[in-house]
Amino acid sequence: MPTHSLDEEITQYIIDNITDNNVPWRRPSDASHPTITTPMRHNHEFYRGINKILLMTASFCHQYTSPYWLTYKQAQSISAHVRKSEKGFRVIKFGTFEPDDTKAASPVVSDDAEMNNRRPYIKRYTVFNIEQIDNLPADYQQVRTVEKITTHEVHRFADALSIPVRHGNSHGQYIRLDDGTEHIRLPNYDSYPDDDAYIATFFHELIHATGHQKRLDRLVKDPDKAQTSFEELVAELGSVMLCQRFGISTNTDHRHIPYIKGWLQGLKNDHRMIRKAAGEAQKAIDFLLAMPGVPHSI
Repeated sequence: MPTHSLDEEITQYIIDNITDNNVPWRRPSDASHPTITTPMRHNHEFYRGINKILLMTASFCHQYTSPYWLTYKQAQSISAHVRKSEKGFRVIKFGTFEPDDTKAASPVVSDDAEMNNRRPYIKRYTVFNIEQIDNLPADYQQVRTVEKITTHEVHRFADALSIPVRHGNSHGQYIRLDDGTEHIRLPNYDSYPDDDAYIATFFHELIHATGHQKRLDRLVKDPDKAQTSFEELVAELGSVMLCQRFGISTNTDHRHIPYIKGWLQGLKNDHRMIRKAAGEAQKAIDFLLAMPGVPHSI
């Protein structure tokens, strides 16, 4: 399938599941919805980037509580079986291959000049949540527990990035000045309803901070409306991914609601937006987790 057609399909799926007050990668305030879990492969590895967002959306729409997703063949390989009435969900794989390869190899990502002869490919495949599968081994049924990060521990990320954190602002904000200096501004701790809300805001601003030119060089000087909307989507997705990884609630936050209209328009104007934003968010997370001295989840 051509990339543009795949992007259109992905984007429409996301658009169809956005409401005026919520995005499908967050748990609505309605307590009837289960907590959305971080999607995992059959081998207990995390899904990444856009696939993580797609499966988080599927979990939201169908109220799955298990993090595990398997292909039909993977289920068969462990003597389990997908129920006949169940419908799977599409995920994608991007990679490169040598032009003379008869089969696409495993994805290769490199900046080396010798990689110039490699060509990109896209594969789509279908996965099922384990709640759609019968006769699973016991280890898939075990409830995963994640030790929650504390408000003290989250500051270790800012320490690792050498970014000062200042309190007393009316809202979370990452400040980057023309001289290259930077800092994070947050409301006072007691203005948040709980620790989770404080940490989620902190994560959001940390994702912004990864865009500094001395890090991932993602931030644009004097951004226009579309560029601002894109960067906010990167920070939103990155924050939610980090929250899930560290056991922090991803309930609807009223502070992101004003951005929804802009994201919707952006998705309609650029079908690559959600995939690109998810990819940039994943890069930001990888950067943060690779810093020395930072907390690590499971």
